[in-house]
Order: sequence, then structure tokens, then C-alpha cells
Amino acid sequence: MESTPLFSLIVPVYNSEVYLDKCVSSILKQSYGEFELILVNDGSKDKSLEICQIYSSADNRIVLIDQVNQGVSVARNSGIKAARGEYVCFVDSDDFIDGDYLKHFVKEIEQTKSDLIVGGFIKYFGENNLNNARHYVSFCQGLKVIPRLEQQNLLSGPFAKCFRRDIIVHHGLWFDKTFSFGEDAIFNLAFVLQINSLSVIDYCGYFYVQTEGESLVKRKYSFEKTKEFAELITRYRYELSRKYQLLEGEYISFIEKERTLYIIGAIRSMYNKSFKKDFTERISILKEETPKLRLDLLPPGIYYSLVRASFRAKGYPIKDLLFKVLF
Repeated sequence: MESTPLFSLIVPVYNSEVYLDKCVSSILKQSYGEFELILVNDGSKDKSLEICQIYSSADNRIVLIDQVNQGVSVARNSGIKAARGEYVCFVDSDDFIDGDYLKHFVKEIEQTKSDLIVGGFIKYFGENNLNNARHYVSFCQGLKVIPRLEQQNLLSGPFAKCFRRDIIVHHGLWFDKTFSFGEDAIFNLAFVLQINSLSVIDYCGYFYVQTEGESLVKRKYSFEKTKEFAELITRYRYELSRKYQLLEGEYISFIEKERTLYIIGAIRSMYNKSFKKDFTERISILKEETPKLRLDLLPPGIYYSLVRASFRAKGYPIKDLLFKVLF
């Protein structure tokens, strides 16, 4: 009978021929070898599938899934369905990992068998680039670390983590394909709501490659979709705060600050030509949302000073006019 690997590494692949070789080879060169690598080709139009086929024919640890293009969430979900490992890890196809990446997680698993293990990552701009930066939280155990992980942006992406697979399966946790942004943060928080143990290691062995392609941060989304995301992730965060008694003022302030930033982004989209709303709709939304915002929690700087001043202007038509200029 075929043995069950400790890890299932899932790599969604879409038009990644430039980066794919470095990604896959970094996984196959791991000093710890008890894993399966699941490559999910999501309808690539370049040579990505060909590269995946070459690797899969040469290494029996590789499972290749080829599907029509449905987006990264569906690709990751396909990988989860195929996974056999005790733990699931996600690696993006334009990123790569250190040779001892899995070995560091194995050490923590052997000691704690935690449901979730969170590592650090390196924001990677290139070899010897001065902008390369490590993002991590010092080694610790216990669910009380959740606010620190949130504040350090370590629960926003699925990478640099090990998720116990049976929790994913038992609770039917999937990446939400209806969102084209933030779906990984939603998955992470939904998972954290179901765990009994959590460990953090301060090892940074995941290289989060920064490319010149279009950034999600720069993309625009409709008011409705952005607000839906804001309300969902805020609900998850308040559920976390109640379940794990994370009721300290600092974490609650973080939750409200993040919600306020999301809603401001949603309001901004009303003035974007792709999602522009008419005057009556904008006024109605401003009347509904303005009283709920925590403007006192906004970051410093000229931009947010102007945002605060616009929200605090007398009369909603005046607010709308100021936002038309600002946004």
C-alpha cells in the first residue's frame, strides 16, 4: 500500500513558464523528501503545461492536474481535493522556497503536532536587492498570537504555512471563487476558527517574489464586492476575538481600522469609471456608511488627512464633491 506523505504541496499554475522551473525545482530539492507535489495547470496558454509534464514524468512524487481556466481559487481547491498528505502547504508558481523549508516545519510538527504552523517569508525583489525584507513573528505557541499575526500581515496569504488537512476536509473549507481578491485571507481565518492549536516559527524560507505585473492592490473592484469582502472578513475576525478571547482593545481597533479602510476603498470605487454610480446612489451610500467608519483609526499622512476632512465636511453633497476631486 502506498504510504501517506506528511506534506501535500499545492502549486496553482497559470502562464508561469518564466518562473515555474525555479519554483518546482526548489520544491523537489528539499532536504526532507516525504511529500507529494500537486501541480494544477489552470488552462495556461504558454508552455507551463509542457514544463509540468516534463517534471511529472521524471518524479513520481508529482501529481499533475490539467483543467480549463477557472481561477486560482478553483485551482487550489482542485489541489486540496487531490491531496493525501497530513498537512497541506501552498506555494505560488512565481515564488520559490529554501532547501530546508519543509525540514523546519517537520521539527515543529514532531514537537507540537499543531493544527496550523505559521512561518515567515521574504518579500523578494531579486538577489542582493536592498528592498528584500523578512516578515515574521518570533517563535511562540498558542492562539493568543493571532492578533500579532494579523497585524504583521501573516494571515493574509496561504503561503509559508502548514494546514492540517483533515480540518480542511472535515469542515468543508474551500477558497471562495466568487472573490478575485482576499480569498486567501478568508480561507485562512475560516481555518483558524476551527483549530485547537497553533505554532509560529520565525524561520523565513519562503521567497515571495515581487514582479512588475499588475498588482491586486492597484486593481479596482465594485462597491458591492468590496463591501461584501469587508463585512465577511470583519465577521470572521470578531468570531475569532470571541472564540479565543482576543478582546484586547488593540485587536478590536485593528479590526475596525481594517474595515474602515476596506469601506473607503469601496466608496472610492463609486468614482471609478468602471464602477461609477450616479449622484443619488452615491449620496445614499455615503449616508449609510459614514456613521460606521472609525476615521480616528486611519493611518497618518496627507492622503488620509484629506479623506478624514472630506468625510467630516458638512452636508453629503459637499462630501460627494470633495470625493469626486480626491478620488
